[in-house]
Amino acid sequence: MTARSGNIRKIGFRMRADGFTIIELLVVVSILSAVAYVALDALKEDTSQIRYDDTANRLTSIRQAILGRPERTLMGEAEISGYVADMGTLPASILDLLRDPCQNTTAGACGWQFENGISYGWRGPYLNALSVGGTQSYRDGWSNVAAVALEDADNFGWHMANCRIAGGSPVDCDDATVTIPGRSNLQLSISSGGRNNALSATDTGYDLDNSEDFLLTDYSFRYFTVEFTNNSSSDITSQNLCLSFSIPEIDDQGTAADTSDDEYQLTRITSSDSDRSATAVRASLTVATGDTTSVTFDFFGTSVPWGIRNYQLFDSSPGGVCETATPYAGHTETKIRLIPRTAHPTMSHTIN
Repeated sequence: MTARSGNIRKIGFRMRADGFTIIELLVVVSILSAVAYVALDALKEDTSQIRYDDTANRLTSIRQAILGRPERTLMGEAEISGYVADMGTLPASILDLLRDPCQNTTAGACGWQFENGISYGWRGPYLNALSVGGTQSYRDGWSNVAAVALEDADNFGWHMANCRIAGGSPVDCDDATVTIPGRSNLQLSISSGGRNNALSATDTGYDLDNSEDFLLTDYSFRYFTVEFTNNSSSDITSQNLCLSFSIPEIDDQGTAADTSDDEYQLTRITSSDSDRSATAVRASLTVATGDTTSVTFDFFGTSVPWGIRNYQLFDSSPGGVCETATPYAGHTETKIRLIPRTAHPTMSHTIN
């Protein structure tokens, strides 16, 4: 056997290590960056939605703090709660919902009062506010801050305007010209400036303003009907009958800017009086012996805010002031529960 001889060529194998090229790495990084950008953008939108929803929820809480929750019941009766029910008017600032607006340190001048069988006055705080550095605060979901420090201290970045309603249209309803007129002719507007913290009718998206309007007459009563029953032996006739309600108010003692001398008191508002001082025509009444007659009283311009109130009937002389006249047929102050958007309880008076 002949052995073949010759050159034997060895074939070598080059081993390649696993890994990525620079180009491959750049592609991966680009993809991850795009995914992260989309995720962050979505997270940003989610955060903005949370802030927007939080603002809406806080406005709801403010509404309930001011107007109460009459749809709720307590021991079978509508719950009497909220700033209006206690104070008889709308607040002048958000701070009023957290701190008693009456700051007189004299014992009994401010705080919760009790008189003639009814309670009234401030019994807040009406909001569950966040305490920042020992100071309560209730900002919108965007944590907006007002440009004017004094306004921010009173309203915590919310835009608040008090307006008088004249002829169905708002008057002086802007932050630059704030008026605080008396009682039930007061409209209140509370707004969040949104993400851009600016009030504008052209804002869109999360810059859109979020607002609540409060009109005290929505939670007040203008008309009251009283049933008169004549059980006496003679006919009854009166030409100047009027109805009066006791409503709480802060007496600023003639110095509106100084709260240190304020005090709570009950004041009377009277049917047909347009501003609690004007003399107007009273209701007339004629009831024959044994008959029952209904008389409707109109509180035009001074509707009675909801809550627990006292009323009294008066028989004033022509041109006289109702609340200083003689109580009608010995009628004393009577307690009544006024619940908004419901028929008020029957008011009746029997003449013996």
